[in-house]
Amino acid sequence: MTFFKSKTNSVMAGVNKTLSLFLIGLIPFFSTMGSTYSADSENQKTGKGTSVEERLAHVFAKGKFNVNLRYRYEFVNQDGLNRNAHANTLRARIGYTTGTFYGFSAKAEGEAIAPIGHEFFNSTTNGSSTFPTVADPEELEVNQLWLRYSNIPKTVITGGRQRIIFDNARFVGNVGWRQNEQTFDAAQINFKGVPDTKLTYVYL
Repeated sequence: MTFFKSKTNSVMAGVNKTLSLFLIGLIPFFSTMGSTYSADSENQKTGKGTSVEERLAHVFAKGKFNVNLRYRYEFVNQDGLNRNAHANTLRARIGYTTGTFYGFSAKAEGEAIAPIGHEFFNSTTNGSSTFPTVADPEELEVNQLWLRYSNIPKTVITGGRQRIIFDNARFVGNVGWRQNEQTFDAAQINFKGVPDTKLTYVYL
């Protein structure tokens, strides 16, 4: 299934919102699974003599949460408009990346953007067209949702919604200065089998 970042597609916006809430709701589940793994057992450390359930618990115990909060203020004075834009917004990004299970790992991350106080700016969705545009609309969506395989020597394959940045992001990047990060529904292959060289193929 492909998830779109379209601001005008209300159906997909609803899907993104539902998935985001679902992913955030999985956090306690991941935490519970991780707590069932005992690092004191040498068998569990090596993976020998353990069941699939124990190995999966180890995968989640070795996983990592990421939480990012960012406040942003933008001022815009635009010719032709009598009002100036004052945009106060807050972004919350919460995600979880699993450990590796037979070369496979996964990441799920939701992103929420909300205005603080009165919206003295045109967010492109709030109808405040008398103000200059600051394209940080209120959103709740899936920011990243990918599966990765790394058991091929010198090769990493990633499929799903992911962050892709080439060089200085001038032509391909995440538009990181905006609150609503640009991520891509893509398949990506990275190969480092040639000395001092990294080869990347991406299908968007």
